[in-house]
Amino acid sequence: YSANLTIENSVICGNENSIGGGIYISGTSPYIPNVTIVNCIISDNKCTEYGGGMYLMGVEASVQNSLFWNNEGGNLHCDDQWLGVNVTTNNNLDSCDAYGNLISDPQFTNSSIGDFTIGSESPCIDAGNNSYVTSVIDFVNNYRIWDGNNDNDSIVDIGCYEFGSKYNPVNMISSLTKSQVESFAFPNPVSSELNIKIENIATIEIYDLSGKKLFSLKEAPIIVSGLQSGFYIVKVTDKNKFCYSQKVFKY
Repeated sequence: YSANLTIENSVICGNENSIGGGIYISGTSPYIPNVTIVNCIISDNKCTEYGGGMYLMGVEASVQNSLFWNNEGGNLHCDDQWLGVNVTTNNNLDSCDAYGNLISDPQFTNSSIGDFTIGSESPCIDAGNNSYVTSVIDFVNNYRIWDGNNDNDSIVDIGCYEFGSKYNPVNMISSLTKSQVESFAFPNPVSSELNIKIENIATIEIYDLSGKKLFSLKEAPIIVSGLQSGFYIVKVTDKNKFCYSQKVFKY
């Protein structure tokens, strides 16, 4: 038996464990997991022993288009001696490992408040490999491959956010305009009560910008007065299995 696990378009930040602060996966023959990690941000995790960002031992691992940064206890502990070791350069001529992963300052917008989106000077922009991409949207439902540095060559960004990208209405209800879908949660900014203008709601989920799901419910309005000030992602799925996401600010 070998488990197959894929982690894609995810933010793995702010976690703590004795081993493998952000991700911990291990196996022993004949039980060898097959692990694929693509377009992820693994940052600001910590451990007391080793593998602050990620621990992968006894696994068949494929890790691409991902970022490792500021993980206490080391970014990586794994079987692959080349994973997380700068041995080549990418499209932007920045140092990266043999699989195109970055181990350098990503220029987060404001990681101190959990905002792990990237700024205009980030080395993550247009630094990935399009052949590894399997999703048409990023973490916040923007187009996954975008020309973020405006050089007329659309290349995927490292991590789960596509800088400068536009909203991708994949699986959205066609009767709603782009502006309506982008503003389905209101008011924004919000102080105490968030409303949703989508019919036939199945689930409403609130995430912080590290990708951690804070709570889930089935109807609006949503009481957010207990949340700390900062940005959050609201994801709504209706009964037809259409999905919506919006970034909101709680003040």
